[in-house]
Amino acid sequence: MAGVFGAPTGVLRYDKEKCYNGYTLVPPFFDKNTYLINMEGEVVHTWKSKYFPGLTAYLQPDGTLVRGGRVENPVVRFGGISGAIQKLDWDSNVIWEFVLNDEERGTLSHNFNIMPNGNILAVAERLMPPEECIAKGRDPQWIKAERFEGGVHTGVADVYVIEIDQQGNIVYEWHVWDHLGKGPDQWDLNWHLPEPAGGYSAYSNWLIFNGIEYNAKYDEFMVTSRCMGEIYIIDRKSGSMIWRWGNPSTHGRGRAPSFCDDGDQKLWGPHNASFLENGNILVHDNGWGRPQGQRSRVLEIDRRTGEIVWKYEAQRPLNFHSPYQSGAQRLPNGNTFICSTASGQLFEVTGGKHPQVIWEFLSPWMLEGPEPFLDDSHALITPHRTHMYPENHMQNFIHRARRYPYDYAGVAGKKLTPQPIHKGIQRYWEMEPWKTGYEMSKKRRAQARLYTESDEE
Repeated sequence: MAGVFGAPTGVLRYDKEKCYNGYTLVPPFFDKNTYLINMEGEVVHTWKSKYFPGLTAYLQPDGTLVRGGRVENPVVRFGGISGAIQKLDWDSNVIWEFVLNDEERGTLSHNFNIMPNGNILAVAERLMPPEECIAKGRDPQWIKAERFEGGVHTGVADVYVIEIDQQGNIVYEWHVWDHLGKGPDQWDLNWHLPEPAGGYSAYSNWLIFNGIEYNAKYDEFMVTSRCMGEIYIIDRKSGSMIWRWGNPSTHGRGRAPSFCDDGDQKLWGPHNASFLENGNILVHDNGWGRPQGQRSRVLEIDRRTGEIVWKYEAQRPLNFHSPYQSGAQRLPNGNTFICSTASGQLFEVTGGKHPQVIWEFLSPWMLEGPEPFLDDSHALITPHRTHMYPENHMQNFIHRARRYPYDYAGVAGKKLTPQPIHKGIQRYWEMEPWKTGYEMSKKRRAQARLYTESDEE
């Protein structure tokens, strides 16, 4: 969608032979329903909830849906709050619900991960009062009142991780507040974004953990910090940070960025880091505020060496750029499934040195319901920039989506009836000029590669 003023919604590109074919789980931001769609962009099942998404959802092997929900009147209003997690059966009946939203404990944030034993690791945030912040070493000049979503916060966020068992008990807690300092395995409480911070906090919400994943093999979990531009791996038993990557200037180990110079920083507002089977790490690098030009990328990082071993980025940076939210999922066939939130785009790319986009879906779900055509009038306009409703998103934005194979246990034996999202949406990937345009773009990419590679030689 970037760089154009109008486009049809639905599936625009679909290479059946190269895709990892299956169902895609989609929780649109302005819709209380969660949808399962097929590769043709038709809805095959819908779950209903009393909550708008908050913001992650997983389809379980037993056919249940585990879904975050945005509560009304959250006590913490920054950094992508949610407040609730629900487990729904196939018919949308609530099996289990956990809510965290109180003055003492704060509010559940927008991401969680399901552990092999069925427990849930979730991120939460609570606001620490100014006197406690100063006692911990916060410079008083960096404690200021800030307005978020109609509420005022003064103090600094303690971002923390909890494990919730299947009876709703909190059986484990880990707090950033217990690991403050200037060392390579600590968080510097006086590090902050420069002012202004593009609608984000330079004071209260200094970290923003926007992704969490558990690795059972080593009993560790990984979180992604939007503000610091880093990924952290935490040993669950000791609570120690054992790996970090993305921005060494946060802990005095590299050059900080400056005007038109990235310095040694590699990640800019990243989201959704995940462990890969080969031991590497996949992350969506949003490119938010990058001095040398804003662009989004998906990176695979060798955990041992810290080297980038694979990436996907668009030839023209603005063709793939979401400053907020988004995610990436490595598929079993080696392809990568990407959610680009700001434009409401989901797409699948091949692996290898020259990735190709082989499936593309433009979300039709708007504020007032699905639409067959997206244009500039669907830009999200708000009275002031906020965390949850940032301008330069389109109304159709999706925080994150996940792909499941057609033979996934969670849909086995279920009645799946394909229905169009909107009667005006067409099967564009089978039509001209989309079909021919896709074939021609493959040829042009091949020619461009030959030109650039011979030029490099």
